Amino acid sequence: MDNQESSAPVNKLFVAGLSNDVTEDALTELFTKAGKVEEVAIIKDRETGNVKFAFVTMGSVEEATAAKESTEINGIDFGGSKPLFVDFAKPPRPREDRGFGGGGNRFGGNNGGYGRR
Repeated sequence: MDNQESSAPVNKLFVAGLSNDVTEDALTELFTKAGKVEEVAIIKDRETGNVKFAFVTMGSVEEATAAKESTEINGIDFGGSKPLFVDFAKPPRPREDRGFGGGGNRFGGNNGGYGRR
């Protein structure tokens, strides 16, 4: 895959530096400064429920570019532990087909030394 292709401007943005109590409404309000917000998805850790990052889909590539370059959005203190970081979302990596079923020793080696002589 070509690295430049993955950083090409798209209308979907990756957003990091969020607080755990951020809401979709708050992000929508913030990103509306740069144009129409079509969708906000906040991604949380499965185990802790803490916010990891968000995706904000803008109405156009031009609006996404405006949001990324806006000093009223990118780099501001938005209540997280770090300043807000906004970049174009990269396309998802293809998942490797792992199939189902067992097979093999997941720890590798020869059963951890049991049964050795």
